[in-house]
Amino acid sequence: MNLPPGTYTIREIQQNGWTQTLPDSTYAAVITSGASIIDRDFGNNNTGLAVGDEPKIPLRFALYQNYPNPFNPSTRISFDLPKASIVTLKIYNLLGQEVATLIDHQQFVPGSHGVNFAPRNVVSGAYIYRLQANQFHDAKVMMLLK
Repeated sequence: MNLPPGTYTIREIQQNGWTQTLPDSTYAAVITSGASIIDRDFGNNNTGLAVGDEPKIPLRFALYQNYPNPFNPSTRISFDLPKASIVTLKIYNLLGQEVATLIDHQQFVPGSHGVNFAPRNVVSGAYIYRLQANQFHDAKVMMLLK
């Protein structure tokens, strides 16, 4: 879509086959001549279902290695849930200090999910991300290179 330069208010409507991962809200997008609004993260993730498809439910809980790793400026953390779960996903430095909370006790439906992490004001180094979903706990290490 070719939009003329200007400031636009964008509100994404949740649709079937999509999972809301960020709070429902309205966003402002400033478009300059030739700018693209493709690939902006508004917090919805396509579960890969077409209308009429049966959902593909994972068989077990899983936390995957972030991609890319090492990363700069952002990375994606993906996980599978075989059943509805209350999810918390946090980032820690190697001293065990919390750096960021990406998901905080939010209800998720069964399926494959992911969240982007684009840290600001964080130094290069190793970080630990930890997923808690019901009784499942797992952690992995990622590297930020600036």
